[in-house]
Amino acid sequence: LASNPGLSRRFPLRLDFPDYSIDELALIFEKVVERNGYVLDGGCGLAICEALEAFPDTVRRKFNGGLPEALFRVSRDHLSKRLNVVLMDATEAVTIKGEDILAGMQRLRQTMGEETKGRSNQTRQTNVVQRTNGPKPGGGQ
Repeated sequence: LASNPGLSRRFPLRLDFPDYSIDELALIFEKVVERNGYVLDGGCGLAICEALEAFPDTVRRKFNGGLPEALFRVSRDHLSKRLNVVLMDATEAVTIKGEDILAGMQRLRQTMGEETKGRSNQTRQTNVVQRTNGPKPGGGQ
């Protein structure tokens, strides 16, 4: 609307959709995992939040609900590289662990390049410490 002043006159009704919070993005991630036939290893809630918080607010606003989808894809890719097809069982082949999520986050940040710069490790660490005392995504404790 800002690029064409005439548009705001033609479309007087505007809908404001707030961006998802970290907890909401984590729930979306859990649903994407489930929808694709995978499961999360116990205790992944903290890794999910840490991975999502690794992205600056600008990136989370830009990708919003698409960020959990992208994080799932790279986490799944890490799972497939980690597994030993000779020794694994069927459950292990579809179980995403915290290490897959964190490695996926690193990979996704690398592919996004400069967009992901600007969020300090100290800020991430502070937020992660705060989350360990609060409710986990999905209602678990």
